[in-house]
Amino acid sequence: SRVEAGALRLTMEPILIPEMFEDLEERLEALISNSGRRLEKLVPPHLPAISADYEAIMSVLTNLLSNAFRYAPKGDRVLLEARSVARDGANFLTEIEILVSDRGPGLTEEQQAELFTRFRTFTTIQQRGDDQPGRRQSETRWSPSSGLGLYISRGIIEAHSSHLTLQSRPGAGATFAFTLAIANPAHLIDDTSVKNALT
Repeated sequence: SRVEAGALRLTMEPILIPEMFEDLEERLEALISNSGRRLEKLVPPHLPAISADYEAIMSVLTNLLSNAFRYAPKGDRVLLEARSVARDGANFLTEIEILVSDRGPGLTEEQQAELFTRFRTFTTIQQRGDDQPGRRQSETRWSPSSGLGLYISRGIIEAHSSHLTLQSRPGAGATFAFTLAIANPAHLIDDTSVKNALT
């Protein structure tokens, strides 16, 4: 209800990406260890702090990673990545992009168009193939589960003046991404470590 009313209350604070990723991995330890998949984190050095609501962003990443671990092939990895972004030709960082990627079954354009709608979600169902008795084939179909996770996640990211995006195609996995503003970016112009992050 708060998402639909645009009434999410955010507590903004400086957040260090490496520490947040470590906390996230600890919170999801049971999910990761029981999934038969592994989490791979990719964070470049010298990233400045972002400005965000810590628990709100943690809930978004928990949702994205939970979905990724559900759909990634057994034995494969789920990638949690941070990238530096300089907008409009700036010579200093303005944003950090955070990405969650898997190499699962992927989504069609039609499915992507519906994915962020309330009560919409997908699941991969194993069915017996008529032409190959004894073998099972995967089919992506609508699931009757609540389908609110991505809808709420999108609302949280939009409350941070950003957008939750998806890149996917059938058979090629999925990558969800969003950007978060740097805390006090104007103070970073002469910071050598930040210039290193851009190169």
